[in-house]
Amino acid sequence: FIGEWNDAIGNDIMFLKRDLADSFIEAGVHRFVFICENVLNFHSDDDCYYEEWYDDIKDDDGWIVLLNTHAHVADEMKASRLDNYLFVGDHFNDINWCPHTPERVFEAIEGLVQRGVRRLY
Repeated sequence: FIGEWNDAIGNDIMFLKRDLADSFIEAGVHRFVFICENVLNFHSDDDCYYEEWYDDIKDDDGWIVLLNTHAHVADEMKASRLDNYLFVGDHFNDINWCPHTPERVFEAIEGLVQRGVRRLY
């Protein structure tokens, strides 16, 4: 992701859910990792698409992780109660994913999720 995640005006989560996630879920993907280090602004609206996405994957031990999110973006997500539906925050930040294979990054993130790391802070 680059720049701005805008649910309030652009309803970005609706497009992400409908145009990307739903296809992956139909193909059997239930775990999602989004690298968010370049998301500089987040503008929330309502959480219904996040809730729907979570409901679509939770029975298959699915999860959504936002990796390397800026503190002010994570704070806005927490204020919007998105931590009910996805993992974001300190434990998922400062992860140097670039030199590793996608499989290794996934394993590390999955380990954090399985250990029950709190969602935000």
